[in-house]
Order: sequence, then C-alpha cells, then structure tokens
Amino acid sequence: MESSDYNGDGVIDIALYRPGLGLWAVRGVTFVYYGQGTDRPVPGDYDGDYTTDIGVFRNGRWLIRNLTRFFYGQSGDRPLPVDYTGDGRVDPAVYRPSTGAWMVRGLTRFWFGQEDDFTVPGHFTAQRSFLPAVFRPSNGLWRVRNLTRAYLGRMGDWPAVGDYEGDSVWEIAVFRPSSGLWTVRWVTRVWFGQCLDRPVNADYDGDGIEDPGIFRPATGLWTNTAGDFFYFGQNGDLPLTR
Repeated sequence: MESSDYNGDGVIDIALYRPGLGLWAVRGVTFVYYGQGTDRPVPGDYDGDYTTDIGVFRNGRWLIRNLTRFFYGQSGDRPLPVDYTGDGRVDPAVYRPSTGAWMVRGLTRFWFGQEDDFTVPGHFTAQRSFLPAVFRPSNGLWRVRNLTRAYLGRMGDWPAVGDYEGDSVWEIAVFRPSSGLWTVRWVTRVWFGQCLDRPVNADYDGDGIEDPGIFRPATGLWTNTAGDFFYFGQNGDLPLTR
C-alpha cells in the first residue's frame, strides 16, 4: 500500500502495530486491538474508499476489520497486499520465500526472487498499479519485474523506495543504519539517522515528494527531513507508514 491514511482525510497518519498484544495505534486518530500472537499487520484500502483498513495475516488467514475474512496462503508466507491492478483497491497477495512464488488472489501466480530477498513492490512506472520488485542485500541487486535490473546497496541496508522527485514514479533507494546514509538512485545522497533506526520515508509535508524519515525503537522517536520530531511507540513496535 501507499502512505497510510486511516481517517480518509488525504493526509498520512503515523501508525504502529504492537505484536503479541495486537495493538494498533494511529497517532491522533485511534487505538484499537485487532490481532494476536504472531499475526502480521496487513493494512490497506481493501474496499476502495480511500481509507486504510486495519487487518492481519495469520498463517494463511486474512482478517480485515469490519470488512471480511478469508484464507489465502499458508504459514511461512510473506503477505504483500498492494494494488496490483490499478483499480484503487488493495489485492491480497503472498510471497513464498522457500520457492520465490508470488501469488495474487484472483489474478496471477509467478516466480520471482529467492529466499533472502526483500520484497518491495512499488510504483516504478507512471501507471497506478504496483510492480513486483525485490532487493537482494547480499549483492545489492534490484529487480523490478518486466522493467529493470540495477545494483544499489549492500548487506545491512534497508530498502527505502518512494517518489523522491515528485513525478509519481518511485525511485530505488536504500537506508544504511550503520552510517545513517540514504542513497536514492540517480537523485541524491543524504545522511539522516543512526544504527538501529528503521526507515519510515513518506510525504510528511504534503508537497508530493518523499521525505527520508526514521523510527527509533529504543526511544519511540519519529523524525524526518521535513522537520517533524515527536515520540510515539516503544521498542518492539512495527511502524506502518506504508
């Protein structure tokens, strides 16, 4: 999915999921419990109303709050719900690391990637639909299906794809926690953050351009290059900006 909007006002909402407790915390909007144990959060706009729906993936079972529940995938699969068709609705999908299989419910199945890849589907063209993509930190390889191959990054880097130029096309990018370096392919390099920070890049100031940002689990700090600075969450929480 794209930047999270849990109240439908067109502005990104800062959100967290607390594993184990099943707590969803959306800053300034809501706190709700939905999920349990080792559930994985799968927020997204599943019904096309321009509002992010709360949901979890539980060993092949999808539970979307106040909307639906169904089975798709199995234990060990990695959920990847985004809009693969460009119709404005998130499509349930899973990636099976053991085989490299991508499965999009009701649409398609194909093999792309391998077990240690990061899966990073994104808007790598001007079309509204997401394209499957992988980042392989062992050699810095990026592959966007049916589009391109490139090398950027290394072991220890986090993928940080997004629209850093404001042209509605996402750029390949990485965040290097060891030095705080952000590298956006063909666009820029900037230092922001430190070791153990999580990248939470998004358009924080509403100018249509992605801003590098970090969540610091040890203290609950959120900050970004747009100038925001606040505390929200704690160690172990999963940030959900996208």
